[in-house]
Amino acid sequence: MRRIYFISYARKVLGKRAIEIYFAIILLGGLILQVSVVDVFKNSFKANNLAFGNLFNFYSQAFANTELVVKMIFSALIFYLLFMAVDMIRNISLNKGKSQSLIFKP
Repeated sequence: MRRIYFISYARKVLGKRAIEIYFAIILLGGLILQVSVVDVFKNSFKANNLAFGNLFNFYSQAFANTELVVKMIFSALIFYLLFMAVDMIRNISLNKGKSQSLIFKP
């Protein structure tokens, strides 16, 4: 019986959706190692009066003045999260009425 539980657990942990989530976490970790996200938010609140145009200008200038590695990691993370969201929405629309888990498929 332990083998069955192990196989079931391994299928969930090593499933397609789980590996996608692990990859997104790795990209996010790489971004956090390269950039102090807390300091970026602190600077944005200090420099601007929280108007949309001012925040957009601040973040666009912050992105433009970062290193190439950070730009690539951030772009990959945004693209990958959008891809995952579209894929989940597509799975939800295809599986309406079914009671299976949409996030972790074996």
